[in-house]
Amino acid sequence: MTTDPNRAIGEAVRRLRERAGWTQKELAQKVGFEHHQIVSTIERGERAVKAAELLQLARTFRVDATDLLRGITPEREPFVLWRAEPIGSSLQGTEALFLQRCRRYALVERLAEVAEDVALPEFPISPRTGNFEMVEATAEQVRGLLQLGNIPGPTLRSALENTWRIKIFRELLDNGSAATTLGEFGPAILENAAEPPKRRVFSLAHELFHVLTWKTVSTLTEEEKRAIHSNNEKLANAFASALLLPRGPVLEAISQRRAETLVDFLPVAQTFNVSLPALLWRLVNLRVLDRRSVEGFLDPDRWWGTTDPGWSPPREIERPFPSRYVSLAFSVYLKGRLTIGRLAELLETTVGMVEKRLAAYGLDLEADAYQAEVLPA
Repeated sequence: MTTDPNRAIGEAVRRLRERAGWTQKELAQKVGFEHHQIVSTIERGERAVKAAELLQLARTFRVDATDLLRGITPEREPFVLWRAEPIGSSLQGTEALFLQRCRRYALVERLAEVAEDVALPEFPISPRTGNFEMVEATAEQVRGLLQLGNIPGPTLRSALENTWRIKIFRELLDNGSAATTLGEFGPAILENAAEPPKRRVFSLAHELFHVLTWKTVSTLTEEEKRAIHSNNEKLANAFASALLLPRGPVLEAISQRRAETLVDFLPVAQTFNVSLPALLWRLVNLRVLDRRSVEGFLDPDRWWGTTDPGWSPPREIERPFPSRYVSLAFSVYLKGRLTIGRLAELLETTVGMVEKRLAAYGLDLEADAYQAEVLPA
């Protein structure tokens, strides 16, 4: 590594830009440089980077400014597995932000002196040899381990965050669905906040399958991953369906309802906090309904779109971070281990707006008026 600080920063900027797939002109526009030649001279180490420019570059690349200052870039980022990958140039930035948030969460846990990570159970279900019977049995076992009861949907998120410490973030995406990753920071899931709430619940259960079977896929080559992707997604869907709609409770709920048309099953779907299509397909798998009748009834645009009951597209995410993350960060701040500026950075806001961000989570910036408690490890 070069000892020239300007050249070290320049090399790091070039590596990060190429990894993101941006041209020098595109990076200049994102950072706010007047000419793309500025990027060129920085990358060649011919121009010193000002402090404000360094911070803006770090924000753009989603890396810590101190690492950029030292010319450090991660050699290999953790693999991000998408249920439906965003189309277009937003993919690289979305993944970078997701991974940065995961690392910040892990940092907050270390500062809060949280005990070591929980050891998650592993289920070696191969995408090549796995079948729906194996998946159904696994879903039942997971439901018991997490103590989700007969209606798992409403408590699934809190169980994953607080019992298994899975890091769950939300982001407004124009397209795409949920994603999963596992790195030095532990397991994490990204939700698309633009999806209907009931689909987000299903996506969360879907991604949980990938978390629990991560080792069976992560060691494969890119070609092998593409070959098994379709079948792996089918297994994840079957797992999510079996987890959120347990066989016994669902059959009992159906037996108590007289249904003249398929739409009469909607109250049952609402009880289990899933969409009507998810319930109907589960009933097909349980051989309660005929596949052809369900296929003739369902219109994907109708049930996944704006007419899904109780759904309207959000304009912004009031609480993009897990409550546990914010509570831990705030408790560390109150103990003097974070400055107010660093707290604002971790919550992706400004010092002037940090009080509003905390208020969304029921926290008061006035330390004298608030007794912070670190959530149980």
